[in-house]
Parts: sequence; structure tokens; C-alpha cells
Amino acid sequence: MEISIIGASGYTGIELMRILANHKKVDLVKPYSRTYAGKKADVVNKSLVKFAQFENFADFDGEKTIHDIDSDVCFLSYRKVRFISSSHQDTGTQSDRY
Repeated sequence: MEISIIGASGYTGIELMRILANHKKVDLVKPYSRTYAGKKADVVNKSLVKFAQFENFADFDGEKTIHDIDSDVCFLSYRKVRFISSSHQDTGTQSDRY
């Protein structure tokens, strides 16, 4: 399973990346960040150095990024985790149930 995390450079995003790195069904974690676009995850946070499956942070460009992602998506905002969509749902669907 491929997971894209929007807002991955914040505290909640970093913690989610560490949890997903140890999940046996997660093949790839794609982090998105406006601030750290192009940088490696371990440069942003040293605790991520052992997780080689992380790609470099990609730039988050709002709705364009959300529509271009072809993986399960987790949107992270301040103090809330929102699941936007998965590859079999309409992009942009939000759920606050988690």
C-alpha cells in the first residue's frame, strides 16, 4: 500500500511516518511539505534516518496535489487527522471519524 501524507513535516506527520514505516502492509510513504520540498525525511527529522522507504518531501500545491496523488491519502492539519481519499474513492472526500 502506498500512503501520501500532506503536511508531513509537522509533529503529527513525523509521528505518523514513524508508525507507517513499521507497518507490514505499507510499501511506500510519500511525504508532502511546502517548507521542506525536495529535502530527505531524515534531514527534516533525524529520527527518520533508519526508514529508507521514505521519498524526499514533495511540494504541496493545494488542490492540484490532491487530485494528482494516486495512493491512499492522509491529510494532516493542526490537531486533526483527516483522511481525504483512497485510490478507489472520489478525490476530495473528507472524513472526521478518526
